[in-house]
Amino acid sequence: MDFPELTKDITLEKMQRFMGPVKNSIHADPELAKSWGVGGAVVQGGHLVAFLNEYLLAAFGRGYSRGGEISATFVQVVRPGDSVTARHAITAETPVEGGTRVELDVWLENQRGEKVTIARASALRARGTA
Repeated sequence: MDFPELTKDITLEKMQRFMGPVKNSIHADPELAKSWGVGGAVVQGGHLVAFLNEYLLAAFGRGYSRGGEISATFVQVVRPGDSVTARHAITAETPVEGGTRVELDVWLENQRGEKVTIARASALRARGTA
């Protein structure tokens, strides 16, 4: 099974675009985040899960978009200036009608190799695909 290389550089501009028009948020306003005691802007969890979804969609295509699942936990703060890279480990493969259900651990590592987001995921691999 081919998994894509996926590394994302985090910028405040990208975080603000992801947030949309929300202004008063620790995810888009560094000064507000500092005043709340979190040390600066923090990447929104949904933004990080979107990266994992992109990774899984590239690997499984319709097998993820039509039959995939993900459950994520955020274990470290991600900030502007960080970069994150998606990784995975397949934990089980179970035959199902039309193919195989693949269970896996997926995670994002920061530029220091520390896991920042961890998740359990699954997808369908159609019969006849690697």
